[in-house]
Amino acid sequence: MSFPLPIASQEHYTKWFKYNIKKGSFKKYTIVWVGKQLKKRFKSDVSPDILPENVFICQKKDNYEYILIDKNDDIFKLPKKHYTSCFPGIQYSSIPHNNRIKVKISEKVEVELPFIPQSFLDQKRNKTGRKRRRLITSNSKTEKSIDFNEVCPEWHVLQNNQNRNSPMKKEVMLLIRSIVKFSDKNINYTLKDPFENVTNVEDLKKNKEYLHKLKIISGFIHHYCRSELGIINDNILNLTLSEWILKMNSID
Repeated sequence: MSFPLPIASQEHYTKWFKYNIKKGSFKKYTIVWVGKQLKKRFKSDVSPDILPENVFICQKKDNYEYILIDKNDDIFKLPKKHYTSCFPGIQYSSIPHNNRIKVKISEKVEVELPFIPQSFLDQKRNKTGRKRRRLITSNSKTEKSIDFNEVCPEWHVLQNNQNRNSPMKKEVMLLIRSIVKFSDKNINYTLKDPFENVTNVEDLKKNKEYLHKLKIISGFIHHYCRSELGIINDNILNLTLSEWILKMNSID
């Protein structure tokens, strides 16, 4: 994932990076991302062509603003009507969950910036929510809509004999199917990653809560969908895996 704005030339960075704005609407803001100055004077009613390379970002504490600087060094807020042209082709699903990204400007300088303007993110979120919003059907209706004799790669787990021959297991898979699809369609409902804050798999060993989650997930896969994940009983157990088993066995 790369930052959507192009990096400016060294000449522009020398002039504008970390520049403290001393007057106007952005007084006391500091420029943290440098763009290319406009070649003309900026007029909001008759604005020249604005490109991604013209966008600057300034910061004051936790507030970020997107600005333009014209040929006279006058500073103006980037009009929202230019968001689409300055941040083209960005899908909502490609935006970091906290709308932040670290950008390396040089070998020694790295800055953390919003991926896109917050108001543009809100616009995309609302638009995505409108597209996805629909009523979820009941489990009984969902079950009737599935033909278990038809091969469906996405939910082939419903086809295996283990689940077809067990009403309870089939109902659990149908319930999970409905919950996942509900999450896909509703922006206000999120299925949390059980290991969201873990950065290293070895860290799981140090936390009983994570080990407990791992044990539950492994048990579910073993009983419901091991064949779909290509897990066959080959009786292979290495020393590292033995450590994990001992750790999980210590958890109730």
